[in-house]
Amino acid sequence: MPTRPGPIRRPPTMRGRPPGKRPTRPPTARPATPPAGPATCAEATWRGSPPRPSPPYRSECSHKPALITGKTTLPLRAGSGGMRRREFTKLMGFAGGAALGGVDTAAALPSDDTLERIEIRTDEYGVSHVTVGDPDDREDGDLYALAYGNGYVQARDRLFEMDAARHVARGTASEAIGPGQLPSDIQVRRDLYNEDEIERLTDAASATARTVLRGFADGVNRRMTELAAQGDLPAEFAALGHAPEPWQPEDTTAIVTYSIGLFGVRGGNELANARQLNRFIREGEFASPDAAFRAYGDITRVAADEDHYASLTAADVAEQDLAFEDPPETPAALAELPDRQRAFLRAATDGVRPWGIDGDVTVPDTVTNGQRVSHGIMGAFNWGSNAMVVSGERTATGQPMMFGGPQTGLSKPSFLYEIGLHGAGFEASGVGVVGTPSLVIGRTPDAAWSVTTGYDDMVDTIAVELDPDDKHRYRWNESWHEMATETVVHRSSAAGSALAGESRVVEQEIARVEQEGDSMPVVAWNPDPDGLDHPVAWVQRTTSRFEELDSAFMWAQLGRTDGFEAFRDRIEEFAFTFNFHYADRERIGYLHMGSVPERNPNLDPRFPASAAAHEWTDIHTGLGLGTSATDPERGYVVNWNNAPAPNWYGGDQPRYFGAVQEVEALDEAMQIRLDETGDALTVDDVTGVLADAATHDIAARWFVPDLERAARGDPDLQPLADALAAWREADAIGYPWTAADGDGDGEREYVHEGHAVWDETRRQLQSRLFGDEFGGSQPQVQFEPTPGGHAAAHEDAGPHLLLYRVLQRDTRYDWLEGEPLTQVLRAALRDARAALTERFGSADVDDWHEPEHTLKFAPLGATEQEEIPMQARGSWNQVVDLSDRGRSADPAVMRRHSGGALPPGNSGQLSVDEFARAQATGEEPGRLTDQLDLYAGFEFKPLPVTREQVEAVTTRTTLLTAEKPALDAPVQPTGKVTLPDGLDTGTGPTGGDTTAGTGTDGTPDATADEPAPADRPTGHVDGERTEDLP
Repeated sequence: MPTRPGPIRRPPTMRGRPPGKRPTRPPTARPATPPAGPATCAEATWRGSPPRPSPPYRSECSHKPALITGKTTLPLRAGSGGMRRREFTKLMGFAGGAALGGVDTAAALPSDDTLERIEIRTDEYGVSHVTVGDPDDREDGDLYALAYGNGYVQARDRLFEMDAARHVARGTASEAIGPGQLPSDIQVRRDLYNEDEIERLTDAASATARTVLRGFADGVNRRMTELAAQGDLPAEFAALGHAPEPWQPEDTTAIVTYSIGLFGVRGGNELANARQLNRFIREGEFASPDAAFRAYGDITRVAADEDHYASLTAADVAEQDLAFEDPPETPAALAELPDRQRAFLRAATDGVRPWGIDGDVTVPDTVTNGQRVSHGIMGAFNWGSNAMVVSGERTATGQPMMFGGPQTGLSKPSFLYEIGLHGAGFEASGVGVVGTPSLVIGRTPDAAWSVTTGYDDMVDTIAVELDPDDKHRYRWNESWHEMATETVVHRSSAAGSALAGESRVVEQEIARVEQEGDSMPVVAWNPDPDGLDHPVAWVQRTTSRFEELDSAFMWAQLGRTDGFEAFRDRIEEFAFTFNFHYADRERIGYLHMGSVPERNPNLDPRFPASAAAHEWTDIHTGLGLGTSATDPERGYVVNWNNAPAPNWYGGDQPRYFGAVQEVEALDEAMQIRLDETGDALTVDDVTGVLADAATHDIAARWFVPDLERAARGDPDLQPLADALAAWREADAIGYPWTAADGDGDGEREYVHEGHAVWDETRRQLQSRLFGDEFGGSQPQVQFEPTPGGHAAAHEDAGPHLLLYRVLQRDTRYDWLEGEPLTQVLRAALRDARAALTERFGSADVDDWHEPEHTLKFAPLGATEQEEIPMQARGSWNQVVDLSDRGRSADPAVMRRHSGGALPPGNSGQLSVDEFARAQATGEEPGRLTDQLDLYAGFEFKPLPVTREQVEAVTTRTTLLTAEKPALDAPVQPTGKVTLPDGLDTGTGPTGGDTTAGTGTDGTPDATADEPAPADRPTGHVDGERTEDLP
């Protein structure tokens, strides 16, 4: 049955929303005498006419200065295998760290305002299931209490990461962490929301959403007070000289707007594209500007390539009203661009600078261009992902199966957090974004879902003319207007700045253009562009502004839906670009969502539009895109950020919808398994598809056959051809990443010499074919994964797309410059042979064994980096068999039929004592990495969801009541650690519980005399009411 189309919406604005009633914030304790030095709060003043409220305006600082009542140094000297203090702080964007002194915590103890009992069952991997109400009735229980329990366990396991995330999301991370966060703060304060807007978003949320936000905040604060009372706040707070403030509902709102508003929105590449084209014209060796324009057209195309793999077939969408069946044709020559668009294109030169940033502050080009890329401590965070759902028609059980692999970067701990939620309408397990109260991917007893990023173009960059005498006056539709401006002062943390040897106080002017019912940030400007008699600024208009919280709570409700129709209806108007993959016991489904405008068809959408020509006639949102299907034609769906339907609109994005795409590795592995099993896949086959795609070179398949043929024609290159052929034929898929310690030196190397030949030849082709044309802007092919990144150019097909088009002779520009392709390939192979001979010290191909590439889990705090062999897969993996075996309560069966893995582990918390011990011994608590070996070996731990399943894996149970904590001031680390000659603890806790004998809910603790598990964080179990289970 075809899915009905959704609504078409006009551009969303905040106007017309009910103002709501702002929650009263608890008073913040202030020192009797202000601390010396500048305040740490970002200051803000408005110029002009801000959208809300009326001027004059000074933003309220929600994150108050830490109350430092003393100072204790925390010298973090490395022990055997430990991380030196300066190495840790460099990861945070500065050098050095200091501890805070003690503070009276009596005022931070929970009150007696008891609301409801909460049960927390935790397994051996530190994954908790929060239950409220009657465990046998999922509709029973209080939503506030469920969110409370969620916040409580997240603060138990991830408090420092949560604190960092809220500061990043508010654009105040440099205040808490250090000056390395300034680019991120500048981007967030410009592109997302100020304090007033975050409050208004929170106030305008539904009553249900506000209940969840409040409960989550109270649960976080409850656990924060307990950790402070026990002296077990994460060590990073002491190292940074930063005391965490009470959690507010607005903190969660900010994280939601950051995670979904920054990464659930794509597009906005027009300025970057224009600057690249101008570099081609000015620096590349092209015969004419038109030749450069044709070359650029080979990189960025508006429509998906004809042979691009789409997740749905034409038959799947035949009865739907596709929003973009006929993407516009792009001009073949510069002269075909509209005059005004062409004139503004010339302004995108080296004179472009970020708006509102003066002095010696350097920000990445991606910030200047308005591109949505994370920076600083969250630099690895992004949305990518792969997923697969299989119909029962193609499984051995006759019921659907699925796996999901969201790629959100590889960090320690993960940006995702695993939890189970039971009661108040929920019975679901899976992962959510840390600092938020819901699941984004997971399962219920009868269904499972996962998501991948959709890459719809939801942002337009618009060029506006400025008044030469007043840069704040701009022309729009032949009328002059004044920008609304806000001045923000970023003050990096006192401890971080002092220890880094520099103090950073950066003033940023944020300017907005208020037109077409939208508020558009000014991202960059050129004060003196060539060929124009006026300055030019670039502003960005986004289809989904102010929709983040509404869409997030649509998403959050998926864990309480029954059946595909209810699932679909929940997200009918979801405004952000994600692909939802669904499977229940009978059906599978796929829904590509987003919010995409209908644009002026006379403009080239790859480059900035002029204000006069820019227009949106409609916005297609959610199901209105016409790209969803139930039980699609293939009998399965695979997606790896590819297009949802044939000939889909790619907009201004240069790489995602080409003929070279990662998803084909999944589809090929799927086809092999279907052929081998006769359309009767088992859950092991589903896991096998994941493993096959993750352990074979995705990019090489498109190029090695051509290289092999070219090498066969030259006797000197025959050994290279043989090596490539052996790698290609190594197994049914070809190009495996098989490594071993062949010479016993402890270093693993790839056993196939063809791997080294491919890597080096690809580098040589990049230089030989594109070096002259790209000039100084030639992109490098990066094969070694960076810290926090996935499998780099071995997985990411984007860097190879232009080369593929050249090899297929599918280009407008002659990149070969008349030279036969075979000669070009042979020349690159000869260069590769010379480079490899020099690198390995041997001309014998048998000696060319590339060192094994590794994935590096970048530490977000004071822990060590972890590495595993390179794989191309998600940051979390789940596999779910929707047959009865997926509901089995046997843990061994769950590992195969309802399993998940979140590397390196679900916990990321280190107390000061644990940190000091790790520095002295070089050994960190095992809970930080207890899922890493599972993940590396393509194994899973149980992913329970039913009561019986949860009970089967429970190793301890905690009972709390939803008491509202009396927390109205920052909480501060205590204790003293010095490590010049070994472990030396001061007056703080030494690993035991300062409240032993009493549970955190005020009840006697029956197990207080038992020693704490050695591998659990201090305060993680002790001090809670724990019941031994049979």
